[in-house]
Amino acid sequence: MDYPEFLTLQSAMVGLALFGGVVEHARIQTQAHFQATMAAETGDVMEQLRAAARWLLTVNLDPTLIAFKRIAFSEALVVGQSVDSRTDDPTMDRLFALRKEAQDTGILADGDTPFLATHLLDCVAICSIA
Repeated sequence: MDYPEFLTLQSAMVGLALFGGVVEHARIQTQAHFQATMAAETGDVMEQLRAAARWLLTVNLDPTLIAFKRIAFSEALVVGQSVDSRTDDPTMDRLFALRKEAQDTGILADGDTPFLATHLLDCVAICSIA
């Protein structure tokens, strides 16, 4: 590898690290906003699920997050590697818990809780920018 190729590679790595830091900051802020929104919701499990869905729609229409999603989709291979290594997701954990509670109380029919919660997220997150 010659020097110009090295500089190009180094510049790309620095750019990815900076973008990763910005995305991580946005993720932390978004999760804090979700936790605050859900903590303020005092209704039954269906009202909480509706509040979560409304929050998901609102946050997925945020111009900054739309821009991040566009970059992430265009750089899916690179960004996806860092995202795939994450195992914690408080937002999905909360959606799973709400969906399970709704099933346990008979408000919602039985079903695959992780699939249904992920489907809710995908419908709101992906369809809102399509």
